Amino acid sequence: MKTLPKLLVFLIVLFLFIIYHLSFIIAADAIPQPGKIPCDPNLKADPEYNSLRPYQASPCGDIPLSLFCGNTLILFLDNVKTIYCGQEWCPYIGPNPITKKVVVDLKDVELPILGNTELVKNSQNSEDKLDDATKVNEYVSWYLNGVVNRAEYSEGKNTDTELVNFSGPINKLLPGVIQEAQRIETIKSATEQEVTTEDDGTQTEQAQNHNQIVVCERLGKPVECYDGNGSKSNGAELRLNDWNEGNLSTINWVLNNWFGTEKWNSKIPPLPWQFEKEIYYQKAYNEWRGKTCAIVFDKLVCVELGIVPNKWADLYPYIPLANTVDKKGKKWKTAVHVTAPKAKILDSRYDDIPSFPPNFPLYFAHTKEDFQLAELLKKTYIPQEHASGSADSNTLKDFETTDPGQCQVVDVRSNPGDDVTFDNPESNMGASIEYTVGDIKCELTKKYGCIEEDPNTGECLVQGWIEDWKCESDVYAEIPLELQYPYIDKVWESTTVGADSIFRRIFPKTGKDAPVSCIADIPGESKANYSLDEGNSSPGVELLKVKDPGGNASDNPKLYFPHLGTVYEYFLKGIQTALRPKGYGEPITNGTECTPLEEEKKCDVNVPDSAVDSKYLGSFKSNFIDLANKWTSDCSGPENNLAEECYNYVASESKKAGVNPAFALTIWLNESGASNYCHGGETTQDFGINLSNIYQNIVEQLKAFLNMAKMKLCEGVDGFVEPMHGWLSRFQSSAGVCDPSDQTATDYYYEVMGTTWTYLTNCVKNGLFGITWPTDMSCP
Repeated sequence: MKTLPKLLVFLIVLFLFIIYHLSFIIAADAIPQPGKIPCDPNLKADPEYNSLRPYQASPCGDIPLSLFCGNTLILFLDNVKTIYCGQEWCPYIGPNPITKKVVVDLKDVELPILGNTELVKNSQNSEDKLDDATKVNEYVSWYLNGVVNRAEYSEGKNTDTELVNFSGPINKLLPGVIQEAQRIETIKSATEQEVTTEDDGTQTEQAQNHNQIVVCERLGKPVECYDGNGSKSNGAELRLNDWNEGNLSTINWVLNNWFGTEKWNSKIPPLPWQFEKEIYYQKAYNEWRGKTCAIVFDKLVCVELGIVPNKWADLYPYIPLANTVDKKGKKWKTAVHVTAPKAKILDSRYDDIPSFPPNFPLYFAHTKEDFQLAELLKKTYIPQEHASGSADSNTLKDFETTDPGQCQVVDVRSNPGDDVTFDNPESNMGASIEYTVGDIKCELTKKYGCIEEDPNTGECLVQGWIEDWKCESDVYAEIPLELQYPYIDKVWESTTVGADSIFRRIFPKTGKDAPVSCIADIPGESKANYSLDEGNSSPGVELLKVKDPGGNASDNPKLYFPHLGTVYEYFLKGIQTALRPKGYGEPITNGTECTPLEEEKKCDVNVPDSAVDSKYLGSFKSNFIDLANKWTSDCSGPENNLAEECYNYVASESKKAGVNPAFALTIWLNESGASNYCHGGETTQDFGINLSNIYQNIVEQLKAFLNMAKMKLCEGVDGFVEPMHGWLSRFQSSAGVCDPSDQTATDYYYEVMGTTWTYLTNCVKNGLFGITWPTDMSCP
């Protein structure tokens, strides 16, 4: 070959060079995108959704799953009746056992805080609905990735403004060579196989990542990949695997193989630790960048001839720094509990309906991506003495947290996130419930109403209490749902609470007099839509309520993701506040579940009388304090309660919340004798809020109570004497439902109205409360 004329060699090289480049000007034919994309390094589905979530509901590789509590579905199954037999409990007369079918669907779930590709530019959406500041302030994925070097924007987001303000801490702080090495790992993930265990226990090998589109280009320059109308990508697609295939350039191949000149000819960059000397690395790196180099007398000489393509280097930063695939979690029911407030359930059992399996998969975006990015960012915060990768845990105060198994929900954080997708029709859950009813309790009921009407006009002439025997009970099913989430606890630990987490590197000390007294365990919140599949369920079955993990039932169900509120509050908000000048950013909160200091459980004793309405001062206030001091005989006296110290605090906080202060004081007195911990012991619920992590905590108890007091509980539900009967009945209900036949809850209503409220206000009118709702300020 060396005898060939130089001109002929040049023409051959030029021809191969042109053919090589033209191959990328025309986009390759793309196959239609199926519903679920396999993890195949040779598959090129187009269009992809977004560079940070290419294929929805298409996971790759195994995942670590953590089990957390979910919601509890409360369903009405039946109403069973019998006739009065002259005894308290009368035999049930009816079919036994009873069988009911229940099928429930879950939809409209979003994963907040971790990322968002749905409200930004993607293959289906031509415009951003989130500005760049919102992206990086609200979402872990955008904060760590930054907005630069995304296939959707071409070079439109690579201006000085984005590079300075919105490029993210990894791009700013992590050395370029480490980023380049990390991108090589991402390239490898599209081809390297790993063993994946399926739900049925079978094991298969598949790639760890999809061969996703990295960037779209024309003549070596990036172009916006999508028009946002669902069409295929613009320009030529460069995918992860393209950096694995072939040589950097034909000219380098010719120089290496024809003339024996060693040139760097790999599409991926060289790394310093691959060379014996720094000058060899610099030569290879410049050649990767498209220059022609030689070492002359131990000096590196490089020139830009324009004959070696450098698009592989120019477009290399568009390669993601982490694995962007969805990860699979699970949601399934663990049991079915049949209850009947006024009947004995002798036996119950349930079976899954085969056509509606309970363990259908859910697919979560950004979980592995955020974990890998956080682990990458941690490398920039490792001091020299801890270069092995872990900070000295002895120098860091342990964080305070509620055991996830307790599933208490007091404070949450939320923002719009990517949809949690799932397979249909397996998204439905079904159970066949069989139960046997024994005796039914008979009760003498009292209802205040009209006992004599005018026969001509129908107008009520006399009102009074109507008595009747009632022998019936509703039957309910409670279906607790357990959830398995992928990587969320790892993201939480890596970003925020781990001894070597990013947040703990910036805030190494927590405690009294520190900017953060402790790190609260706060969940993230998402909307959820549970609906009963009436076509496949037994007639008469109703989905009544959905209880959150804290036991609170609601008509507006939410799904809670453990720890994500902590990531939002401390990692996203706290770090950014710490890195900004004093006075900028948002205050770093200690959270509502985080109370390591005893004084945080106590009220503000310095609230002045001027903060309290005058009608609640003077004799009204002295009467309350006197009642509190006499409330119990075993622990009486002012030394055993907080009536005097916290009276102004309770009254003023109630007023600020729009809740009748007299009603809040009534509940405080009725539930705990005004925080009489001597009488109530360690489980004292200052305002009747049954959350173990805020027992003997007047501040958080009052917050939770005031939030509940603003809700019109049981509004529009028939069978209650008056609205306050419904509210107090629901407040007291152990089942968390509006049940007019719940005698225990009804007794509580009469107790509060007839004793505490009367002693304090004397507002009872015609045997009823003088207010309609706790927010009614008309009385006293």
